[in-house]
Amino acid sequence: MEIISELSAELKQSFYNFASSFFQNLEIEDACLSLYEKYKVNANMLMLCCWLAKENYQRLSKEQINLIVNRIDCWCEKVLQPLINLSYRVFPFRQTMRFSQTFQVIQDCVNNAAQVERSLMLEILKYLEKQDGPEVSNMNFALGNIFRYLETLQISIHKNDLEKIYRITSNAI
Repeated sequence: MEIISELSAELKQSFYNFASSFFQNLEIEDACLSLYEKYKVNANMLMLCCWLAKENYQRLSKEQINLIVNRIDCWCEKVLQPLINLSYRVFPFRQTMRFSQTFQVIQDCVNNAAQVERSLMLEILKYLEKQDGPEVSNMNFALGNIFRYLETLQISIHKNDLEKIYRITSNAI
């Protein structure tokens, strides 16, 4: 967590602003949810891949992706994912008087746990350098990061789901 304090306030603010707009976009949210349900793809990783491209950081290598995934795995498995699962279980009852407040508390916990996961991901910045100018478009750059991430997960995305990846990057960049 010490890397967070070493980052400039401007860079942290850029990251958190990007994350906020990324997850408030309904098309991105739907695509991320679908990819998670089918392949267990981490939406925060997709967001990070897009943000790094937007900020002109060098491409992620497989080793760097593994570093990030290993860094967040325990947190995701033991904290974030159980909260998300609980949220799904309470979701059908969110409109009832008995569970509306409970659902909101759970959602706040999910959002806070996701924020911690994103903070853990930022450690990768100490291994990356900014580029003077992207060799390719930011969108292609983000897609390259995402496809290396998917390759690291050793999953094959069905061709119908590739459109979701494109939708995420085109809406994010």
